[in-house]
Amino acid sequence: MNLYLYIPPLSAHPPSCFKGLITGEVQRYWIQNNPEDFQMLLVKFIERLIARGHQLKDISSLLQGAATSIDSHNYTNKNNASDNILFIHRTYHPHGLSAKT
Repeated sequence: MNLYLYIPPLSAHPPSCFKGLITGEVQRYWIQNNPEDFQMLLVKFIERLIARGHQLKDISSLLQGAATSIDSHNYTNKNNASDNILFIHRTYHPHGLSAKT
């Protein structure tokens, strides 16, 4: 059972969809994980793409492009980012909040 239903290699999707999938996943893995976990997740991602039918020689250039994108945008790793996050929680009201509130 392959529960990771990534776009198969013979799909009718335009190539940009697959490129966007790889770039988005690699960026998400980088932002949300420390470097050791990122490496582990990236290896698993590549293994899952290969299990889906992709060839390593075909996806290596896309992975390189995703890495270049991470470098050029200077994404910060979650563990390196400052924790200046504020969460505002509003209690649910069945009639909604009025504009004045």
